[in-house]
Amino acid sequence: CVIVNNTAQIDGGISTDTRFCGPLVVGCTIIGNQSASGAGGVGGDDETVVESCIVRGNSSPQVSMSVAPYSNIEGGLATDPTVIDADPLFVDAASGDYRLTALSPCIDAGDATRYSTSSVEPFDFDSLPRLVDDLPTPDTGLTLVGLAVDIGAHEFQDPPRPACPADQNFDGELT
Repeated sequence: CVIVNNTAQIDGGISTDTRFCGPLVVGCTIIGNQSASGAGGVGGDDETVVESCIVRGNSSPQVSMSVAPYSNIEGGLATDPTVIDADPLFVDAASGDYRLTALSPCIDAGDATRYSTSSVEPFDFDSLPRLVDDLPTPDTGLTLVGLAVDIGAHEFQDPPRPACPADQNFDGELT
């Protein structure tokens, strides 16, 4: 999901209610949202799971929970050592292009193990596969069978991978 430039009285980007269940927000880009009170990006308590998301440029605080595994949150999150605070290096954020450039610190930095269940969409915002390891980029997140996932809504895929079902690790070789 891409959630951009919203305004609300409470919790600008996403507001969660955890009375009945703990919401799961995975692989999203949440940018430029404003809130009169609460979190500008994602509001909720620690029952809300925000994972592998980019949350930046929102009114402060960016998030109201104490953990957001393998996410890129402006200002960081002192209670979660897996959170990074770095410019995601979007292709052209000013024009609304939130895809990652080849030098983005978000590449291969998410939690791929979340994608081993059917509860998380295996495709990115552009309907491209999520589990794609960018071989030149070190895997700084959690991998799944040698495959990595990026932080945010768009999976970096450059050059485009061949659609060969037998190439399980997308390295262009069959072994």
